[in-house]
Amino acid sequence: MSPVNPIKGTSRSDLLAGLSEGLWPLHLKPLPDELLSSWLIRLAHAHQLKTETLCSMLFGSRSTIWNRDIDRLAPVRVLTGLSHATGTPLLQVEQTTLPALAGLLSGSIPANGHAAWIVPLSLLHRRRRRPGLMYCPACLSEEQGPYYRRLWRLAWATVCVKHCCLLQDTCPACGAAVSPHRNDMIGREFIPTSTTRITCPICQHPLTKQTLISAKRELVDFQILLENALGQGFIDWGGNPSLHSVLFFDGLRALLSGGLRAMRRSDPTLSGRAPIFERRPLDERREGMLLLGHWLDLWPQRFLAEVEQNGFRYSELTKWRSPFPYWCDQVLHPLNQQQAKTADLEAETIMHVVLRKKGKYSLPAARQLAGKDLSKIWLRLHPRRKLPHETLETAVVAVDHQIAGTLDSAERLKLLRTKFMLVGRYGLQLRPSALASLTLAGIYRLGLTIPIVSFYEVPRTREQAAAWLVWYWHRVRPLTKPVRTEKRLFTGLDTGSGLSASSCSLWTQLPTFCRRDYA
Repeated sequence: MSPVNPIKGTSRSDLLAGLSEGLWPLHLKPLPDELLSSWLIRLAHAHQLKTETLCSMLFGSRSTIWNRDIDRLAPVRVLTGLSHATGTPLLQVEQTTLPALAGLLSGSIPANGHAAWIVPLSLLHRRRRRPGLMYCPACLSEEQGPYYRRLWRLAWATVCVKHCCLLQDTCPACGAAVSPHRNDMIGREFIPTSTTRITCPICQHPLTKQTLISAKRELVDFQILLENALGQGFIDWGGNPSLHSVLFFDGLRALLSGGLRAMRRSDPTLSGRAPIFERRPLDERREGMLLLGHWLDLWPQRFLAEVEQNGFRYSELTKWRSPFPYWCDQVLHPLNQQQAKTADLEAETIMHVVLRKKGKYSLPAARQLAGKDLSKIWLRLHPRRKLPHETLETAVVAVDHQIAGTLDSAERLKLLRTKFMLVGRYGLQLRPSALASLTLAGIYRLGLTIPIVSFYEVPRTREQAAAWLVWYWHRVRPLTKPVRTEKRLFTGLDTGSGLSASSCSLWTQLPTFCRRDYA
């Protein structure tokens, strides 16, 4: 005798026969922004069936629904079959798929290959080799029933704006990729429960049992902006009150891709070829979106300041897409006309020519010869005054005595920062403004051969001073808790932002008994 199914008291065999004939007994409709795969799983579990069993009945025993990214492929026969079986309008069924975002998120979303902003599942024999589906633990715990959103497949969606927490994409217990359809494959006597689709198929740990991690407010606000643009199909941006969302997202993708590439080029600590943005780990994508949001805040003034500070090139910023969206191009195109920055070696060569002709170094003569203003770079390379090593050593030792004389952790950290700021200003011979804007990449751009750091003596050379500052970046700077978008070396302990030039000047004032050597 066939087991009795709880649905209307029918036997399981009668139910199976009826499902293939017309409207299903429980014709659930898609929930807001629900993924096609999530809807299929809910439908199967509502009928006390395995997901694959229900798909075989609807689409045939040889169907390969779960061998591919069904949310992205979305065959017409699958969509029409679901529409017929659940009494759901075909348009509403199509809205559960990723291709339905074409014309809103990007111009097109192909069934295979790379698609802008879509995180790939990387399937192999129905297994997901890397995370491709995100989730919010709080959303999966809501009373209306757990389900997975289309938004959780988008690379720029890294937080939940409803609960202001970070999205996750792996099991908190074993680190496996989220694969809700594989929970049905644990055995023959499968009976789904309300928690089946939110349980890890590898270790059976509930995805909802984890501590929520609060998201940064600026990241939440930026994602709200993106979600509104996607939902409306337009945005008031860059002087255009109705900029099409595709043009907006295309510009963002180009800025992000080019900006990250430029940052890797300008920072020697980032080696190797980075994967495309959609294939990067969730933490890296989150950092990228935080950086992009920072660039777009006060657009375009803040971004242009970043371009100037980091030396971004027009060619690398615009390489990802051609033609470039106008709202970006009108800001970036003038950069194509700018004169290339003068390299340190070029400045030295020009001044040596001036020396041979004039018998002395002359900045006005260098400008007349090369048509370039070398004052900033020359004064950075050749400060007019150099502090004697003994004086710098005395100043650093005085700070060491202050550190040893206090047990207050915050005060000790502040004094430790002062010690390295002294080395930065007088060891590298930097003015306060240059010290305030100094970054790790800026240290490497000095072209110095950085030795293994040694603390047996206060730095005697610029190379030794650079080694101290590189060590400071890795070992001390994280203790000051800088904001994630801050690249400057020295930051405030209260704000996490870079110190101003006046602050750097104040914190690096020499003790009274040393000042006569730096008059």
